[in-house]
Amino acid sequence: MSWPSARGQGSVGRGSAAQPTTSLRSSASGRSAFGGSIAVAYASDTTAANLLTAGFTSPDATEAITSTTGTFTAVVGATNEEFTGIEYQENCGGGAQTVTAAGTGSGRALCIAEYSGIATTGSLDVSRSGTGFDTAMDSGNVVTGQADELLFGAGCGSAGGRSHLPGTNYTERQDIADTHAIAIEDRIVTATGTYNATMTSSSIGNYVMCIATYKASGA
Repeated sequence: MSWPSARGQGSVGRGSAAQPTTSLRSSASGRSAFGGSIAVAYASDTTAANLLTAGFTSPDATEAITSTTGTFTAVVGATNEEFTGIEYQENCGGGAQTVTAAGTGSGRALCIAEYSGIATTGSLDVSRSGTGFDTAMDSGNVVTGQADELLFGAGCGSAGGRSHLPGTNYTERQDIADTHAIAIEDRIVTATGTYNATMTSSSIGNYVMCIATYKASGA
């Protein structure tokens, strides 16, 4: 089994040196208060066959997200003032990558990340979204289908300027605390079970919280 890893902003260990570790490979974010699209570039070249993920907020119920080398697939999302969702592209191309989110309405935010060690086909396992009015944001529970998986969370506190703290055992990768707020986080698990994604918003209001889980390659 090879283990998911991500490039850039820190690492999470699983225990002894004999066990796999994860570290963020790359992430980036951006927002656009006006206009129907936003483009965010990875700071360094992506590696072929990795997983690209996106968490976003949008005024539209659907969002067309593409990278330099391919098209993202919609996973999960919900509307609570703004639409918040997760999309992904498995088995990505290598090299310089810019991810573009496009729709018809004005105002959107986009956070992206890159992970290695994920299955190159059939990587998505389960997903869910939750909505509410609170500082405590919760996706609701999912049950994973295999032991070794990447949990990816994306959350939006709709009130402008809100920041987000990651959930227990999660690592936050990006947080846009602005008019169009969005944050992404991840966690590695090593046992099949029931999981959720949570965040804490800096102020109370409407929220959307999403989770998608991805299978480690060779598991």
